[in-house]
Amino acid sequence: MKRNFTYLTGLFYKKCLLLLLSLSLVMISLSAQDMVTVAGLLQMEDGDPTPGVMISVNDGEYVTYTDEDGYYSLSLPAGGDYVIEPVKEDEVLQGVSTLDVVFLLWHVLGINSLNSPFKQFAADVNHSQNVSTLDVVSLHQAILLQTAFPYKKPWYFFYLNGSGIGPEQAVFTNLTQDQFNVDFAVVKTGDLNDSAFNFGEEQVSVHSEEQLLISIEDRYITSGETFTVDFVAESGKVLGYQFTIDFDDELLSLEGLIPGVAEEDNFGTDWASDGIITTSWTSPEVQDLRGQALFSLVFKSAGSAWLSDLLNVSSSYTSAEAYNGAGEIIPVELYAKPASDAEEFVLYQNSPNPFTDKTAIAFDLPEGGVVNLQLLDASGKALYDYEAYYPKGHHVIELQPQAKGLLFCRLRCGEYVAVRKMQGL
Repeated sequence: MKRNFTYLTGLFYKKCLLLLLSLSLVMISLSAQDMVTVAGLLQMEDGDPTPGVMISVNDGEYVTYTDEDGYYSLSLPAGGDYVIEPVKEDEVLQGVSTLDVVFLLWHVLGINSLNSPFKQFAADVNHSQNVSTLDVVSLHQAILLQTAFPYKKPWYFFYLNGSGIGPEQAVFTNLTQDQFNVDFAVVKTGDLNDSAFNFGEEQVSVHSEEQLLISIEDRYITSGETFTVDFVAESGKVLGYQFTIDFDDELLSLEGLIPGVAEEDNFGTDWASDGIITTSWTSPEVQDLRGQALFSLVFKSAGSAWLSDLLNVSSSYTSAEAYNGAGEIIPVELYAKPASDAEEFVLYQNSPNPFTDKTAIAFDLPEGGVVNLQLLDASGKALYDYEAYYPKGHHVIELQPQAKGLLFCRLRCGEYVAVRKMQGL
């Protein structure tokens, strides 16, 4: 009897194990059968893929990201209700440049209209449901100040459901079948030429004649001096330009801005205390800027150095680029004219002044000649007398005057004479 009980017990356990194994196989089968795939492609209007975009399902219940080809794929339980929504909030000015301002200006003036609904949506940067000159101003300010658009998100994603432009979400109720074409069109606010993801394209012309060349006059800057730097176009037939002006904020402080081709609203000076100025300028027609003063900056110096060592054009904030008549990007270059190009006789204030043990005296010669430099006391007595030949250009003489009180520096070269007051401590 005991043996029969043991046998029956073992048989019962075996049947339970077989039942559990069968149930597991059924559950695995049901699980495989009860999953659906949702997949799609995210592209700009011109076909450029948009990688790295988060695809959120039901406010983050399921999440994935687009790959380098703009493709994504998700496995979701069958029978559920799902809201598929792309999300991207970073890189707010990616693909946005002054060239977009040119295109927007053309549209507003009726020169070349943005006939795509996606482009018109991107151009309406102030979210007024209408593209106008106010959008031109807003786009310009965003570039100069490197800020987000206050009334609009940086990225929008429109569900392409086969019947035109749809909403920003794809909604599925009781989803039981795979969906392989849940595609979205990507619109970047302010980007009117789909440049946000042009990874493989050449951005700058390699032709040397295609450039905006800007010159400044190089010279030796002395401490305590207030001076003006003229930015003059040496070459460039352009529709617009943008670049960043970097200057040494320890030695230079911005005192003023003098308009030329560019007006005051073509500059961003929020970071001037950090040595950064942004500029962006556009025209609806090609302008030959050769020989024209684009603008002038007034600085005050807290030290002595060559101007070319204190100031340059870069892409540190706003990319340095200009645009030719075909709307192509061309480089912007800054050229510091050598001091030998000086056209006037100038004696600059010594630096530092007042001085203790040493000081530097700078001067410009419009032509070469014998220079006589004298330091005189208040009575007119010569305390220092130096003479040597100097060529045309900018020059600096460093002295260690053993004198205190009020002094006069007198510089002669041929018919030219100049005098400056000095103070020894």
